[in-house]
Amino acid sequence: SDLLHINDNNITFADYMDLEPYFRRRAAGMFTSSAGPLREMKGAMDLIFGFVAPELQAYADDALSKDRMSIVGLLATLDRGIIEAEEVNCESLQKVLAKLHLRLASQLERFVQEQIKGIEQTKLTVKKRKGVVHFMRVFPVFVDRVESQLVNAETLNIRHAVDGYYAQICRA
Repeated sequence: SDLLHINDNNITFADYMDLEPYFRRRAAGMFTSSAGPLREMKGAMDLIFGFVAPELQAYADDALSKDRMSIVGLLATLDRGIIEAEEVNCESLQKVLAKLHLRLASQLERFVQEQIKGIEQTKLTVKKRKGVVHFMRVFPVFVDRVESQLVNAETLNIRHAVDGYYAQICRA
């Protein structure tokens, strides 16, 4: 990707070969003036790999239709994928994964808000106050299912988001 100048990091062959400053400046000057081929190359890459984003989105939708709780695991996997795409400097993959991550994060937010709404709509009458409220029995199972999807995710963004959602649910 550096050789084809797909990325915006402005590394030239002269930089790789550690040539004299004169050659580095000349190579950098040639690189900045060729914005047209760079744009064409990015357009070609988008055309070639344009099917990836809809396929990933369809995969995520299918997984969520089978089990809505798997959204946490999907987000953890996407976080890892985005980090790996940043490490190898693959902007197009990073952009696709970030877009899907944003979509799934909003769905997770909506899911948590629905859970909080269900908790808040529970009406307690005098007769129902004798035992534990039903969602208190379900909450540990909920936490176990979420935590089973977050193995080795202490450094990921989803870990902080899930901790915040736990706090919101506990407040409710």
